[in-house]
Amino acid sequence: MVLFQTMTHRGVAKSQPPGYSFASGVYDMFQVIFVFSGELLFSGDRHAETRPNVGPQTVGPGEVLVLRLGSRFTLSSPISGYGGVGYLEYEPADPRQRGHSYRFRASDWLVQLAAQMQFALTYPESCSQETVTLLGRAMALHSLDEGPARAGLRETGARRGELERLWAERVRYLVQNTLYAERSEFSRGIDALGLSYRQLARHFRSHAGMSIKQYQIAERIREARRLLRGTDLSVTDIAAELHYASSQKFASQFRQVTGMTPGEYRRG
Repeated sequence: MVLFQTMTHRGVAKSQPPGYSFASGVYDMFQVIFVFSGELLFSGDRHAETRPNVGPQTVGPGEVLVLRLGSRFTLSSPISGYGGVGYLEYEPADPRQRGHSYRFRASDWLVQLAAQMQFALTYPESCSQETVTLLGRAMALHSLDEGPARAGLRETGARRGELERLWAERVRYLVQNTLYAERSEFSRGIDALGLSYRQLARHFRSHAGMSIKQYQIAERIREARRLLRGTDLSVTDIAAELHYASSQKFASQFRQVTGMTPGEYRRG
């Protein structure tokens, strides 16, 4: 296992009092800040394709600020101060860590990472500094993956393709892990990903060449075929296990996909 050296990678608690202000010049490191309390005001440059300057923007609880190497920005918290957690890299190597800085609303998964990091920093006896740094690193990577799209930044064609693959794989994983769950659980999983269903559907179709619904059907029928050949479960039981409304609905969809009824498929 590669250990992250605390000299160049560091997870930290972030806290500044009311009246705080900072102007970066050309920023010489990479930092991610997750805000839990108070407000942090951010003004900075942005992609020239959209508009040259951003600000001031309020970074409030549940939001993330990504400060990238080479950017210029100002931070302030004139009234409330702010508290949160952060991750710093002094020698960033990932090209995504260079460029303009941005803020975005965190997904549920990123909130969970930040909360684990905050707990580890509040109770240092609970884990090592290495664990804190690894949590910070995960928070940073997740911010680089999801942040630009959620911040509304335009991306190059290659970067868009990478993001489409990322979101498509998350949807694929969710579908495969909710085959035996109520459909409401899939909906909750989609909500937790942090993008709208429409955005996810667009990314998924672009990467997988089919809709999310088509993939769900294909995976459900694939699992049904496995159960028909590998178990003694009845057609009715299989339909119930896979949460079809009825065995008739299941049989109809199975025949549409395979050209056979479940009974014909089982008999081989």
